[in-house]
Amino acid sequence: MPLLLGDGHNLLVLLRDQKKKNLLPRSRRIAFMAGDLAGISKLKLKIKKFRPEIGVHLAWEGIPSDDAATSEKNLINGLATVRLLGEIGARAVLVSGSCHEYGEPGKKVSESAPLRPFNTLYAAKVALYWLGSKIAAEHDMQFIWARIPFVYGPGQREKSLIPYLVYSLRRGEKPAIKNPSGGNDFLYVGDAAEALRQIVRHYKRIDSAVYNIGSGKLTGVSQIVRQVYRALGVLP
Repeated sequence: MPLLLGDGHNLLVLLRDQKKKNLLPRSRRIAFMAGDLAGISKLKLKIKKFRPEIGVHLAWEGIPSDDAATSEKNLINGLATVRLLGEIGARAVLVSGSCHEYGEPGKKVSESAPLRPFNTLYAAKVALYWLGSKIAAEHDMQFIWARIPFVYGPGQREKSLIPYLVYSLRRGEKPAIKNPSGGNDFLYVGDAAEALRQIVRHYKRIDSAVYNIGSGKLTGVSQIVRQVYRALGVLP
């Protein structure tokens, strides 16, 4: 959000938890709406009045839950959001996907790689991509799908790998690593934000397409564990 403000954008932000407003930048160029995507249709007139040029949809409730009900809810809400933006005349929508749409992590992939979602969460992401792009095309709206890898940094879920390691070690506990032989493309949250900023900044110059965001390098979970151990002085 600070990056977009720095580029001179006016922002309309949908905020489910109003308490988090105090954590966000204060600016006359930010307007807030209370609610969530399940009730997005009720906010249509307010969004239309704002006249957004581009919508950015990064929300996904319940991560990492992959139960059918949660996945279906996210899919329905995402499609409703894309459709609403198209109906009110937005020129583009940027939606965040996941590198796991290609299947289990383990190798570098290109945007043209076949999609092999391995659970309902990522199957719902793929469905949102296919159906969302069709809805956008029907409204002559640009549809940009950004597939993002494993993001880490401030604000990360406490049960994610790095915060979990730090929390466990500081309590003197031995962390239980579920997949020590696995790996991910670990992307710092600031770098992810900058990539999305560049898409928003230059969306008129790029096509409706999929864009993979990441380093393209696989880092082993065991390597991350060692780095955290060293950072906390557990290992020399």
